[in-house]
Amino acid sequence: MNLASYMIFDGCRDDADLFVLVSNDSDFATMLAILSEELGKKWALLSPVERPNSRLLERNPAFIKQIRRGALMANQLPEEIRSPIHGVLRRPDTWRVNETGARRAPYPVAEASGGVLTL
Repeated sequence: MNLASYMIFDGCRDDADLFVLVSNDSDFATMLAILSEELGKKWALLSPVERPNSRLLERNPAFIKQIRRGALMANQLPEEIRSPIHGVLRRPDTWRVNETGARRAPYPVAEASGGVLTL
């Protein structure tokens, strides 16, 4: 919600000619409606997926550009980050890529082993 708040705040202050959202999260749709319809600001979508969320598209971006897969893969966080406050932070499994270059399932896969369900 911080990003949405700052985009609206910057829109109210007339701090940008064009606002750019790098996301496919439909939770930003209301913020984009305020930004474009109420404040009259232009915005663009840089989408990490081939088919952007329809709720975002309903907010009429000035343009849409898909982020190339190679660019996404080249700019991932490392597998581990060491934080003096939080210890070792690891990327979620769904962010990892298998040997063929395909992403793992975006949801937990349940496996049963000896009567125990593991997610």
